[in-house]
Amino acid sequence: MQLSFIELFNIPESDICIKTIERDFYLQVIEANVDRESRLNRLTQASTVPEAMVKEIVIYKRNPDVVAEALFQAKGICQGCNKAAPFNRKTDSTPYLEVHHIKPLSAG
Repeated sequence: MQLSFIELFNIPESDICIKTIERDFYLQVIEANVDRESRLNRLTQASTVPEAMVKEIVIYKRNPDVVAEALFQAKGICQGCNKAAPFNRKTDSTPYLEVHHIKPLSAG
């Protein structure tokens, strides 16, 4: 059995994000598709009640002026990889880029 990303890097439960959980689940589905006999055996022993996770999260409010200025300064070029935006927005045809902070919002 392959270790999950969370197990491999010994990530504390408090640091687990939804994207990591989704990625690990996707990888587990791929692995489950490899051997049907093993999968059916695991299904006979599996709980019929899904496991639940409760997670408290803190969301930092982003300043829309910072986002707008970063997009203006980028002029359609990703500041991380220096490539053009992958596509334009349907709403206003501007280049679609994700704005990421050099200093994370959580760092204050």
